[in-house]
Amino acid sequence: MLNSAQQWNQPSNLSDLGYVNQHAAKFVEAVRATGGNNTYRNLIVSTYAAAHGTAVLSGLTIPTDPCGNQSHIAVEVHSYDPWDWLHVYNMTWTSECRETIKSMFNDLDTYFISKGYPVIIGEYATNGAGEITIDKNSTTAQKAEAGKQAGDMNRLCKKYGAASFYWMLLVDGADRSEATFRWSMEQVADSIVNVYK
Repeated sequence: MLNSAQQWNQPSNLSDLGYVNQHAAKFVEAVRATGGNNTYRNLIVSTYAAAHGTAVLSGLTIPTDPCGNQSHIAVEVHSYDPWDWLHVYNMTWTSECRETIKSMFNDLDTYFISKGYPVIIGEYATNGAGEITIDKNSTTAQKAEAGKQAGDMNRLCKKYGAASFYWMLLVDGADRSEATFRWSMEQVADSIVNVYK
């Protein structure tokens, strides 16, 4: 959800976070009221604009779950951090980049993970300003840098028991065909898989 100023990090008026909380509460209530497996199905609530700044994380109120088990509600955020690292760090995944996502996980742990709420990084990738990204047409060296980012993201997910989803370009276009499936960015896929071996 974005406010009228189209801000992705946090609303200009922090009271707008209340609308996200109201939406989350009504969502959980509506699903649980349908009965059957929906009585205890795992549900996901998202922060404002799927952001993860301190104000947004601290402003999210996890709905009380009528099923009586709060761990059936997960929190989702997105991360393209550090934003625009392809420009800022000249397409190089640096120790500063790594520290940025470590800080994000520290915050996620403080507000949710340590309290028993599962966390999902619903999107992450190399996207930056001007829609620049690393994709199947990038150089081998650039794909290796994207692999470093994916490796660091998934090492932190493994450490904190979180899940993550790489945004789009791992398998792109014709590579998605069932008959000819292949990884569009094999270096990135390998980096993810190697974390969990």
